[in-house]
Amino acid sequence: MVFSACRYRELWTATGGGDVGKTTILDALALLLHPTNTYPLSGADYWQRKVDSEFVIEAVGSLEGVAAISQASEMNWPWQWDGDQTVLPSEDNPDDADNTESGDPVHRLRVRGTMELETVYEVVQPNLTVTNFSVGLRRAIGLIRLAWVPAALDATRGRHPQGMLRKEGPFGPSVELLVI
Repeated sequence: MVFSACRYRELWTATGGGDVGKTTILDALALLLHPTNTYPLSGADYWQRKVDSEFVIEAVGSLEGVAAISQASEMNWPWQWDGDQTVLPSEDNPDDADNTESGDPVHRLRVRGTMELETVYEVVQPNLTVTNFSVGLRRAIGLIRLAWVPAALDATRGRHPQGMLRKEGPFGPSVELLVI
């Protein structure tokens, strides 16, 4: 898979040739942050249609400023990000979520596709237990908008057709993604 992703201001772009995985990654993120529990799965959503092997989509992200993470019915403890991977919080002060000695606080979020063609949304805790990744929390994080850009995009000047990308989703700030 060869493609590149970069961030320009508040816009993330993914570029690359055909059939390198850009849309697959965006579809996975859209499923991970789907704002309801009614996402219909089919056998085509599973690798080689092997439903019995299930699937897992996991992402790591900072939820700083997302109040819903602290308002969940279960405590969602943060991991630390060391620049390459998630690590356990500092042993010196494991209760200090703001401890920057071992990195920024992040959360591991995942969705699993079960053999029963159901989605299970989870937050992975530092002790490897899981809590529910609630609809409210997914809505607070924001929706992903996938924008297909026509050939008329003037990339040299950074212009795009008005209204193609949005700054706010129906439940708060959105992640903006542009696929070229």
